Amino acid sequence: MGDCTHCGKAAGWFRSRHNECERKYHAGIERMGPLGREAIRKSGDLAVLAKRAQALAAASFIKDNEIEGVLIKAWEDVVQAALEDGVLTLEEEESLVRAQRHFGWEQHQLNVNGAYTRLVESGAIRDVLDGKLPARFQAEGPLPFNLQKGEQLIWAFTDVKYYEVRTRRSYVGGYQGVSVRIARGVYYRLGGFRGDPVVSPETIHVDTGVLGLTAKHLYFAGPVRSFRVRYDKIVSFTPYSDGIGFQRDAATAKPQALLTGDGWFPYNLVTNLANIHAGRAPAGTGAGAEDAADTDDDDSFELPVVGESHYQKAIESACGGPDTDGVDKIVEASLILEDSNPHDPRAVRVDIYNRTVGYLSRADARRFRASLKPALSRTETITCKARIRGGWDRGEGDRGNYGVWLNLSI
Repeated sequence: MGDCTHCGKAAGWFRSRHNECERKYHAGIERMGPLGREAIRKSGDLAVLAKRAQALAAASFIKDNEIEGVLIKAWEDVVQAALEDGVLTLEEEESLVRAQRHFGWEQHQLNVNGAYTRLVESGAIRDVLDGKLPARFQAEGPLPFNLQKGEQLIWAFTDVKYYEVRTRRSYVGGYQGVSVRIARGVYYRLGGFRGDPVVSPETIHVDTGVLGLTAKHLYFAGPVRSFRVRYDKIVSFTPYSDGIGFQRDAATAKPQALLTGDGWFPYNLVTNLANIHAGRAPAGTGAGAEDAADTDDDDSFELPVVGESHYQKAIESACGGPDTDGVDKIVEASLILEDSNPHDPRAVRVDIYNRTVGYLSRADARRFRASLKPALSRTETITCKARIRGGWDRGEGDRGNYGVWLNLSI
């Protein structure tokens, strides 16, 4: 006869727990999670949270070493909810850091599922969106870069695969002339080979090394290839699901790609660093938008829609489907004040053709709401022009996501 793993009393033949004890245990876990999320998200009294968690654990057969796991899971949930709109506010970061320090959690404990990394990366993106250079990265050991005088490393990525597009030339054709038999199975062909050249691009894995980003340069260092590129010598950046691509400003330059395992963070970081280096406002800050005219020029669509990666099907439907080289289409968008949003009661939703395509970032949503006239009905729909770009599909997995930008000044 076995004993119950919860209460320690006899559980019966071939049983390890009582049904009632198991029910209490799971009910306690389910109650502790929301308590933790509420206290962490709203910067509540964490000492009171710890006491309530202990009392709940005692009444639900939850072991002391399990309490920490439940609260860390609640911390991860708060990170996930804070990043649903793509931007981490300063208040959200401060609440999460406060909980980490109060409970003494180590970084590795919070990063089992990558939550701590996402928190730090999102904070870095907020820094550059505010026009500041992030100072969050700490290298573990020396890095293989010879930085210029006064240059500070902002971020580095290890185990980065570097690819180049190279041209392969082959010939299609055949031999001209007649064949003369010399011996059994051996022939000699009179004439020569004549054919037409066929040129095709091919993506080649050149090296694997370390990618570094500073306020002025993109660095790559590997055993085979090392280079440094100044941001103003790069014509364009391309986002990939697992990295970034870029094209240098040179007549003979071929596309290059750096695969880091993640595309969102390095692309947003490097493009905004390039904007700061060029003296332009970082994307998403809205700086200069008040001077933009209501035209269809690129510069007039400066307000980005965030979270659009979750609504790619709706955006694809709005622009008529994917294209080999992507799309660039201007449509009408509707902005809805979504007061019932469970994650942010001040959210602003963006719809195109009555389908949700994303949201304004939390900071932009608050600026947008503040710009509305007090007499404006909370149910009234505000419309503006939107630009949809991206969505290329070149085959063999080379696909790009759609992005949406609004012609709106806030």
